[in-house]
Amino acid sequence: MPRIDKLRVDEIIRDGYGFELGDYISSGFNEFKKEWLLYSLYGLVAVIIMILSLFTIVGFIFLFYPTMLGFAVASDKRQQTGVLNFSDFFGAFKNFGSYAVVGLLVFAAYLLVYVPMFALLGFSGIFMGDHPELGMISMFGSMIFVFLGILLVYFVMIGLFFAPYLIHYGGYSGTEAVRASFKLAFRNFWWLLLFVIITGVIGGIGQYLCLIGLFASMAAASLMNYAMIKRVLMVDAFNEIDEIGNPNI
Repeated sequence: MPRIDKLRVDEIIRDGYGFELGDYISSGFNEFKKEWLLYSLYGLVAVIIMILSLFTIVGFIFLFYPTMLGFAVASDKRQQTGVLNFSDFFGAFKNFGSYAVVGLLVFAAYLLVYVPMFALLGFSGIFMGDHPELGMISMFGSMIFVFLGILLVYFVMIGLFFAPYLIHYGGYSGTEAVRASFKLAFRNFWWLLLFVIITGVIGGIGQYLCLIGLFASMAAASLMNYAMIKRVLMVDAFNEIDEIGNPNI
């Protein structure tokens, strides 16, 4: 399995890194095409896991990141052995405590957005009848809060972009991964933001074409994200023999 070296991460945090957006997108899409059926099938399973986990807050916190890392783990297995089995997608379901730290931060960001937003909307409904001017003020405040909340969520998501990969491939603890991830993210924030927006659009575009397309587009977007991680943090993770799928590596 490829690894992320902590010394290399420290070096990148200190010196920064370039960004090859088009290359990450094309590399991820090319990987998806090699096993598109299995990647799409796991996309379906991932969506089901996420939906079921939403019924229990704890489930979402623990399951989101290891579930989404399944695409990266499966990609590694295919490139190393040339063979991909469906069980390979579940290789990231470990280190639950470390993933939970990252998941809790995401959950906290959403709480900071939605709890005040619903409270303001509730007040606007209460005031609208007897005090319409207060209702309008509350409604306007909720709109501003939604906008600021979206910015906050994006800030947190961008800052945590590297964290799950640092945990799985670098052996970082949850808190170590969060700190290092924010430092990495803000070494090239605007390019990373653009990349996350583009892969987010790609990942969700399938739902507008057809429901089945969502599973394929989500898989492709996840592989694009991992292509970026490999290029930035795992430059020497695969040699030329690995790339042709030698199972003896």
